[in-house]
Amino acid sequence: MTAALPVEAGFFEPVYQAAQHSGVVSTIPLLLQLLDEPRPPVGPAGIAAVVGELPTGWSPLATVTLPEGPVHFARPPSGADPASPAWHLGLLWLRLGASVGRRGACVRHLADRRAGDSVILHQQLVKGQLADVLVQHLEVAAMLRALEADGPGPATRHHVHGDITAADRALLRLFGASGFVQPGPGLEEHVSELLADAYAGTGTSA
Repeated sequence: MTAALPVEAGFFEPVYQAAQHSGVVSTIPLLLQLLDEPRPPVGPAGIAAVVGELPTGWSPLATVTLPEGPVHFARPPSGADPASPAWHLGLLWLRLGASVGRRGACVRHLADRRAGDSVILHQQLVKGQLADVLVQHLEVAAMLRALEADGPGPATRHHVHGDITAADRALLRLFGASGFVQPGPGLEEHVSELLADAYAGTGTSA
């Protein structure tokens, strides 16, 4: 069992809310500030997500540039702190918030598009798909609240990251071609998945 988290219930609400409006990259510094982390911790594979300028000596593996700036997935030279249970839980709240924000953007997008004489948002199949995503978001939020005492273990965080990714991919399909313009929701979702890859682990190890 993981150690008890040094945070109170609702501690990550500012991160969750900020990610809905500002997206993944802009909210990572807020998570670091909230946890008083001087630099990004590393995930199970020794990879960290760094927003902005990459520190000297770090080895970049991938860099994605969004309108808010670049985010690097990189290995530190040595001595980086491993991600704590609080970081893992906060990152899940961050990804969920960004996904919820993407759902709202998708609804607004579909409300402005028509197929023949009907608004796409009003089509039964589309409403059903959006309802499925909403249920996924509510289930993930409920699970994260239940984890606020101890934080997610490796298998749990792997599972929850997967649920968030599944919701994001369903939303991208609803965006259609516009979901893959750059910059756009597809690029933002790509960064969110890279965060999951860096910090989720395999589900069986720390």
